[in-house]
Amino acid sequence: MKDTIRGTKIDFNPINILKIHRYVLEDLFPLFLAHHPNCKRYDRDVFKVGPLTLCIGCTMMYPTFVLASLAILVLNSGGYVRWDLLLILTPLFYSTLVLKYLGMTSYKPIKIAVAAFLGAGLACFLWGAVLMPYGVFIVLPLFILINLAVAYSAKYRSKSLFKNCNRCAYRMNWVRCPGFRDTIRKLGRDGFDVSSQFKYKFEQP
Repeated sequence: MKDTIRGTKIDFNPINILKIHRYVLEDLFPLFLAHHPNCKRYDRDVFKVGPLTLCIGCTMMYPTFVLASLAILVLNSGGYVRWDLLLILTPLFYSTLVLKYLGMTSYKPIKIAVAAFLGAGLACFLWGAVLMPYGVFIVLPLFILINLAVAYSAKYRSKSLFKNCNRCAYRMNWVRCPGFRDTIRKLGRDGFDVSSQFKYKFEQP
């Protein structure tokens, strides 16, 4: 790392540290939204909205979670929903993860549906546990089981990503890979000498 980043000296001044973190977030912001490299191999995993590239999983799961939570609260206020029904629905929604392990989420519509079901399942579990009269700890085994399934899904996804990148001609050569090259160059321009950590350097113009 250089002595300065955008003119900000690197020291233990809290204001400077906040500035440096802000610069990192700005440079990595597109990657935070997409969660995938900027590569055609991952077009089925993202939405293109103008200049933005958005991860399908997050874009579908979190809004679905919010909408499902609002629906549950409205139905609960009218006495139309029970906590035990919500806990029964939870594993049913999460069972759609099987489609991912079967490779069916390579089809975009199925991937969108699975992400939406996961958001609804998370909402059912959360409010089922909150509304449960016997205490949250009784549903702890179910909570552990669900999180193990989600953790395994994340592990499966990361292995799939590395497998996909290994098939590419760049073979995870991040400095030259078009999917990561621009991000690494932005970090380098801001003083984060990231490229020095890689064996291969940028191609000369």
